[in-house]
This record gives sequence, structure tokens and C-alpha cells, in this order.
Amino acid sequence: MEPLTLLYLGQSDYETTRTFIRTKLFPLTKQKSFLVCCEHPPTITYGKNNKNVGEGELAEADLKEIGFKVLKTDRGGQTTYHGPGQLMFYPIFDLRRVNIGVRVFVDIVQQAVLGSLKDISRYSLFLDNKQPGLWAEYNGAVYKMGSCGFRIIEGISEHGFSLNFEGDLSPYKLFNPCGVKGQLFINLIDTLIEKPIEEIPTLAYSRFLDHEIKYQMSYRLRLKYLIINRVFFNLSKQITLTLNG
Repeated sequence: MEPLTLLYLGQSDYETTRTFIRTKLFPLTKQKSFLVCCEHPPTITYGKNNKNVGEGELAEADLKEIGFKVLKTDRGGQTTYHGPGQLMFYPIFDLRRVNIGVRVFVDIVQQAVLGSLKDISRYSLFLDNKQPGLWAEYNGAVYKMGSCGFRIIEGISEHGFSLNFEGDLSPYKLFNPCGVKGQLFINLIDTLIEKPIEEIPTLAYSRFLDHEIKYQMSYRLRLKYLIINRVFFNLSKQITLTLNG
């Protein structure tokens, strides 16, 4: 099985996280791979494909004046938002070592996220080959629940997948997310089936908190940790199946 290590950083600044990944994890990818999970403070990032300010969008200076950190990045895609309540998944792999192509890798990551959530949502969750990310359909309306954008640096994957878990979605109204005007967004927490989990096994969250305080966590916090672990195990499984295929 491909050695995959889960690293949970909690609340972590966008630039600090990227520096940590590049300086601490990149050198280790010749031996193993990583899944870094965290939440960022309110941040708006521009991708390599970002164009001029569109109709109804706020300019960079206006976004900064409101209080957002605005950053130009080298990932694919256009403009997106990160903030508290949004789970960031950064899979760090040396694709040359595991011998997986970029398109196959992106599909594996998206399938791992989808497979972790579809049984606990009352919405119909799906992937769209033409528009990367996680989508949710309910009563004829389509919402975006997660976004995906990567960059490969000398064979090593960077950036990743963002999942709207329970955060403020209003910042998406300040720009055209991924270049799409009027896109609807939704949080996973608002689509859950009634009581999707009665009890989470210790394994689902013991890697995050000490054994003595595991029962003091709120239901939502336990749910968050369950989702993180599901994505971790599904990604590890998908990668292993691909390598053994």
C-alpha cells in the first residue's frame, strides 16, 4: 500500500501552509505521500487563468479594504475563496514515484472526496467532467460544494481540493467564482441526512485529540474529523487500487 500520512494543521494561514508544504514535505515525497488538511482565514486567491475584473466583481483593492487577504497563486483555475468552516485538502504526491498521470491523479482525488460524502447527504452529489469540483443537486437546483485546482512542480502535486463544510458562503457573491457568474454554493452541513452518525469510532478522531477529551467534542466537530478521516482513507485506497491495477 502506498504510504500516506495525514497531517491536520487546524487553522492555518494560506501562505504559511504553502511554505510548510514546500519546505518540509516536498523533500520527503521520494519516500512517502501526504494529505494535509486545514482551514484558512478569509482569503481570496487568483489562479493562473484569472482574467480582468468581470461584471459585478469587486476589484482587488476593494476586497482588501473589506478585510480579505488577496493573493495571486500559481494554481490552475481562476478566482476562489477560502475561509473558516471550509476544509482544505492538499494531497502532496510525487507523481513520478507513484507513476500516476496528472489527469488520473485529479480524478482520484475528486472520487475520494465524493466517495466520502455521498452516503451522508440527502442531496445528489456528483462530479462534472467539464467543471472540476464537487456538485450537489436538489429539487432541480445545482450547487457547488467543493472546488479543485492543482499545480505540478517537478512532478510533485501542489494545491488541492476545498470542501464547503459549514462556513460563510457570502464572499462568493463578491466575485465570479472560477469565472462563473451567479453560481450557487452550499455547505455540506446543510445537506446532511438526519443524524448521519450516532457515534464515531475512536479511530475517526483519536489522531487529532488526546484520548481523555475525545467525548467532549461537539457533534459537528466529530463529524468534521470523520469526514477528514474518510477522505484520507478513501484517497489511500484509491491510490493503492490504481497502483495495483
